[in-house]
Amino acid sequence: MALTIARPFLSDGGYGEQEMDANSALMELDKGLRSGKLGEQCEAVVRFPRLFQKYPFPILINSAFLKLADIFRVGNNFLRLCVLKVTQQSEKHLEKILNVDEFVKRVFSVIHSNDPVARAITLRMLGSMASIIPDRKNAHHSIRQSLDSHDNIEVEAAIFAAAHFSAQSKDFATGICNKIGEMIEGLATPVDLKLKLIPILQYMHHDATLASSTRVLLQQLVALYPSTKMVIVTLHTFTQLAASSLVDIPKQIRLLLQYLKEDPRKAVKRLSVQDLKLLANKTPHMWSRDNIQNGAHLLVLSASFEEPGPGEGEGGDVTPGKQCPAGIALKTAVAARSRAVLVTPNCSSPELQRRFMLLEYRVKNQLEYWSFKHLEWYSTPAAA
Repeated sequence: MALTIARPFLSDGGYGEQEMDANSALMELDKGLRSGKLGEQCEAVVRFPRLFQKYPFPILINSAFLKLADIFRVGNNFLRLCVLKVTQQSEKHLEKILNVDEFVKRVFSVIHSNDPVARAITLRMLGSMASIIPDRKNAHHSIRQSLDSHDNIEVEAAIFAAAHFSAQSKDFATGICNKIGEMIEGLATPVDLKLKLIPILQYMHHDATLASSTRVLLQQLVALYPSTKMVIVTLHTFTQLAASSLVDIPKQIRLLLQYLKEDPRKAVKRLSVQDLKLLANKTPHMWSRDNIQNGAHLLVLSASFEEPGPGEGEGGDVTPGKQCPAGIALKTAVAARSRAVLVTPNCSSPELQRRFMLLEYRVKNQLEYWSFKHLEWYSTPAAA
């Protein structure tokens, strides 16, 4: 009598076998989803990204996401978390979902749960789906409501969703901007929550009016909250907003140069340098001559906030020719500005080209001088 060997669930690579077609693979995973064992259900869920990668067909992806939505609706929070991770890993496949309404309906039903953790996972799920449902008013309303929740996990999830929807939807960004501003300025809002709310403002770049009003709000925040963490987060949000909206780039450069020059805190100076480099790479054509000249002047101050690296200043080896971050950023700005001048028809005069080439040469000399002083300073023994 022949022995019948039962095939274990997803054995030998499961749906990953070469001879298994898309339908067979989906049926194998569906069997795992309908299993009564939590372990087999989780195993089936986490295998879906591999299925999408091997069979990126809209019909299969649509059916698979609907099955995942069913598990999200009726499963426990651990299964919901697994579905959330799969959705985030397969974000590029979301646009292939054909029945978006049905998919969102099944997921959104959990937002009415009495469990704040389930609502938080649902909010993160909605945020991860923002690219395909940017203007769903029920999702917008749920996010606004959850921002007022008394549960910290739900509020953090609402902040996550708000950031993703703000990046995708002009209507949502316009409607949530005042709400975010009130929460940040509110005395009842903890500082750590304010630090998480401020970066949402970088996505208020959908039109010039919204970007301008957000810039005014950020200016008020810098003045109201001078602590190091608040200044760093606000300044970086300032820079990201300016780089995305292309509004007031010269003003932002002047602001960063002002902090680089006047603020004594090393962390703020370092953040200013990093943001200057970001603006130099993204918008080199918007650097004015005054911006570059002021930056070159501040180059000599960069040594005052450069800290020794690991092994430096304590008897370790010093790398010759080490350049400070400010020098790198300003050299990038000068070089980019010089290229912009050379290719811009209305700025192609030989005299202007000569001036920028001379400025770049001067910055290079300053870098070499600073590198020598840097080496000399680290090599000098400490006074007894």
